[in-house]
Amino acid sequence: MNFTKLYKKFLLEHNGGKARPNVFKISDVQGPIVINAFFGIGDLYDNLEDNIDILGERLPEVFIPIGEEPGGNVICLGNKRALF
Repeated sequence: MNFTKLYKKFLLEHNGGKARPNVFKISDVQGPIVINAFFGIGDLYDNLEDNIDILGERLPEVFIPIGEEPGGNVICLGNKRALF
């Protein structure tokens, strides 16, 4: 799994956790969403590697699960490189 330098920096500085503010806009059509937690690295309940392993078989390979919203839906990053 190849992450961008910016996302690696985010993980090293914050290691997942709760977002503040925790509301962001997906698109004009889909509107805002609340993020419950970002997955982190290491011995955590919301472990990034575990979630990639668990969800990887159910998601197209262009998506990387990085967090979840309060309803349990997964927040993903799109991996454009996987399209080629």
